[in-house]
Amino acid sequence: MDSCKLVLICEDSFDSIMTAVYDGWRCRNQGRTVELTVGQPFDADLFSEYQTVAPDLEKAVKVAASIRKKISERAYIAVYQAAMHFAPDRAQAIFLFLTLAYQKGGSIMNDYGNPHVARLLALSRKVSNETHLFRGFVRFHDVSGVLVSRIEPKCNVLPLLGDDFADRFPGEHWAIYDERRKLAAIHPAGGEWGLVSQIQTDPALSEQLEREGGYEKLWKTFFNTIEIESRRNPRCQRTMLPNWYRKNMTEFRT
Repeated sequence: MDSCKLVLICEDSFDSIMTAVYDGWRCRNQGRTVELTVGQPFDADLFSEYQTVAPDLEKAVKVAASIRKKISERAYIAVYQAAMHFAPDRAQAIFLFLTLAYQKGGSIMNDYGNPHVARLLALSRKVSNETHLFRGFVRFHDVSGVLVSRIEPKCNVLPLLGDDFADRFPGEHWAIYDERRKLAAIHPAGGEWGLVSQIQTDPALSEQLEREGGYEKLWKTFFNTIEIESRRNPRCQRTMLPNWYRKNMTEFRT
């Protein structure tokens, strides 16, 4: 038995994390102590072995299918959402949860007192809550017939927003751009939406987005019209809508 801890380094994507789970499970069954991390660990030590995991779609699909079959659909959703979190320990939290869940089955999701279950559900809940908020906070600009929006979420909520906006605007060309991750959800009118990574915005497009278009004027007019001045409560408003969400919201742009 190799006593040296094996640290598997994966990319910040669901497929990569699932690939690391697959490889980690195999190494664990060989008697290795395994830890998963997203990106280079900050506390690297001399007594651990480090391996970089390349995303493997076939392995990722096998892990995802096994979670659905051997644990539950609810567990799969929680794992997927947890992978969208920004926490440094998200991959390890998923691995520790699955190590337990494969033994216990679907009932593990109700074991709220277990620290591995509690951690996974906390990560999943944060992503779910932020996704819900951005369903209402996304604002579009009309740019030459294409509805374009910029967001900067803390969690990677864009993969969870695509279906919702495809249902809302099936006949529109639209794009939602995550500036933090250089990731875009693209939807052609009447077609299927998809994700495009490593997007760099054109300065000319950014300048155009700064100019008011029809949708921006409509939102500002609506926002100013419905406000009741005598009942204005900035403190309550900040509680319900924190300032960091407002950067790309039309009604708060001057």
